[in-house]
Amino acid sequence: MATSLQDMIAELRRELRYRQIIYPSLIKRGALTDASADRQNARLQAALDVLVSLDEIGAAPEGLERVTPEANCMAPFGQRE
Repeated sequence: MATSLQDMIAELRRELRYRQIIYPSLIKRGALTDASADRQNARLQAALDVLVSLDEIGAAPEGLERVTPEANCMAPFGQRE
């Protein structure tokens, strides 16, 4: 099954919105530090920025093969993406 670039962009945007709702309570409970939350959000935002840039210039393939986390974690160490 292929996932489109637009689907990936939408999913990253959804995740960032979700984190805006959930992270404050996790930080308040001590389950997540401000620094970790900032780092995780910055990484996700950077990935979103790259995908949006690719979409804007039409540089991404029409369809992208989806690699599931389950499939990736089963790869031998050193061969994981």
